[in-house]
Amino acid sequence: MKKLGIILLLTLNVTFFNSCLSGDISQDSSWSELAQAWEAPEWFRDAKFGIWLHWGPQSHPQKGGGWYARHMYMDRVGRETWGAKTKEFHTQTYGHPSVFGYKDLCNDWKAEKFDADQMVGQFQDWGAKYVAVIGNHHDNFDLFYSKEQPWNSVNVGPKKDIVGDFTAAARKRGLPVQVSIHAARAHSWMSPSTGSDRSGEFKGVKYDGALNIEDGVGTWWEGMDPHLLYANRLSYFQFRSHFLARLEVLIKEYKPDMIYFDDGLIPMGSAGKRVCAELYRQNIDENGKIQSIISVKIPQKGTMIDLEKGGTPVIRQEPFQLDTTLADDWFYKEDRGEDNLRHDVRSLKELLADTISKNGTLMLNIAVYGDGSIPEKQKVVMDEYAKWLAANDKAIYGTRPWISFGQYGPTGRGHFSERTRESEPWDNSVIRYTASKDGKTVYAFTFGDVAGEELCLEDFNSKANIGVAGVQMLVGGESLEWKITSEGMKVKIPISVEFPQGNVIQITLK
Repeated sequence: MKKLGIILLLTLNVTFFNSCLSGDISQDSSWSELAQAWEAPEWFRDAKFGIWLHWGPQSHPQKGGGWYARHMYMDRVGRETWGAKTKEFHTQTYGHPSVFGYKDLCNDWKAEKFDADQMVGQFQDWGAKYVAVIGNHHDNFDLFYSKEQPWNSVNVGPKKDIVGDFTAAARKRGLPVQVSIHAARAHSWMSPSTGSDRSGEFKGVKYDGALNIEDGVGTWWEGMDPHLLYANRLSYFQFRSHFLARLEVLIKEYKPDMIYFDDGLIPMGSAGKRVCAELYRQNIDENGKIQSIISVKIPQKGTMIDLEKGGTPVIRQEPFQLDTTLADDWFYKEDRGEDNLRHDVRSLKELLADTISKNGTLMLNIAVYGDGSIPEKQKVVMDEYAKWLAANDKAIYGTRPWISFGQYGPTGRGHFSERTRESEPWDNSVIRYTASKDGKTVYAFTFGDVAGEELCLEDFNSKANIGVAGVQMLVGGESLEWKITSEGMKVKIPISVEFPQGNVIQITLK
């Protein structure tokens, strides 16, 4: 009898495991079952390039760094040096934080030039196959409506449902939507808001994060509890419940295709997983299978890894997202460099080719002004970049990694290791490959000045025994002279090429 029980238990375990792998899941499935069955959907694997609106109340001040809501309350920022002058700027521009605090800044932000339909249309014109918008940042202010969080963009400031309008515009164009959630750390991140100056005119006067709901009587924020914005006056368990209630509203009411957590793992432990399971169950009900994504910063079953301003030295087995920003900060700030750009067209070409050659997708932030308009210098870069994307679309969208990502060229290794416009440009020895889904065509991205040069594609050496039927330039279709040698396939590039950098060779296999 004991042996029979063991056999039955093993049979049940094997059946459960096989059902998860086969996608035999339902609305009643647990997070563990859903996570076991999850895999990156085809729409994401095909997309390759997305554009992100990383934007909110912290975009409103023209200076002060990307952690404005925190640093405006801090005289000493320690290693967070990018916010060293934030409090000084805030006090001079808006007033002392005990008088004009972050809640007041949120209300002062009007986003008067923001047009979701126009913004999403521009992103699509620039080549994005999916789009992203912030749901909330570390500041704990929501850009979507819920009764749980009165401090949101519908009630305060713009009086607009930023996430709702953005999502509707994207759905109209058939674009999947990612919503990023950063507020899981707000409980500690906003703690300086309850402090006070150590010296000077306002010595000992508490900042507005110490206010209570009763203090709002007769003010513009009457009836709204500051504790729900500044978070640190809540217990951890109160904050967790508040955070997850808002997340549940986002999932059920806005139905994002992808949720990006700015956290190592799904926040709030098992409670967070239970709420996230609703996204996958909801997807099963609507699509018959899981077509949505949850991304985090550390590998976790049932999620996709996101590499922030990073890279990988190898082809990753599972698809991943790499996110970075075109401007020098996630939020646009005039005091970040002469032209405020982290990337240019050259570095974006290198970054995208490297990312997609290794099974990744690039998500690029456009840092817009507080009013919702796009800075001209970023427009110039994106207009030129979009022409390159459109010309080489066959080598980018809908492709898969080849057997090799390519040759040479230093790359990032993990988070915060990406190459930028300040990095040494790749020369014409560097190659990155992608392949068509059927594996019959390989695309070789070249770099540096290749006009009139003979390139050596080392992975096609005679020992590799790869049958090549023809070689041509992707743009224009001009046939090229080529020969297989022990060193690699030698390819003669014409004197005239389409781009000064980033031309693509199309290789048809036998």
